[in-house]
Amino acid sequence: MADEKLNATHEQTTTPAANSGQRACRALGDDEPMVSIQITLPETMRKELFLAVKEILNGRLERTQQLEQDTESVRAAAMQGLETLAKTLDTHKGTGQAKRIARFLGAIYNGYEYNFDLTDLRLLDTDLANACLAYLNYDRLGKFEVHEHLPGGGVQLNRWLAESGLTPK
Repeated sequence: MADEKLNATHEQTTTPAANSGQRACRALGDDEPMVSIQITLPETMRKELFLAVKEILNGRLERTQQLEQDTESVRAAAMQGLETLAKTLDTHKGTGQAKRIARFLGAIYNGYEYNFDLTDLRLLDTDLANACLAYLNYDRLGKFEVHEHLPGGGVQLNRWLAESGLTPK
């Protein structure tokens, strides 16, 4: 697409603006000749380019560090959510809420064997629906299977599924 086209020209430069860039690179220990780069790109990509250049000049991966922090906050919210779901399953056996939660966790574990209708989230109390969504947000990262986060592992998950009357297809 024309909007995604990136044109760049390289020129040797000694302008004052380039010299400030040279100082930034030299601070990183880079003694190579400097170049000036002119780039034409869509306005929507401007911020992304600025962040990338800033990372290069600062010599560290700020966005990578931010992603790691974000991933950790997603994981923490998911574990808190899973704790809420587990408590409900253990204390409210046989209720509609518990059955929906068990079906949700079964689908997270094996969506082919245990189906979950996403509109069932509407039938859960708000804190339970939010707990499901927090865990789903983490699960999309593909770090671990749901049963690996449970103290009782797969045995605990299978117990909840059986208590809720759920069996694999």
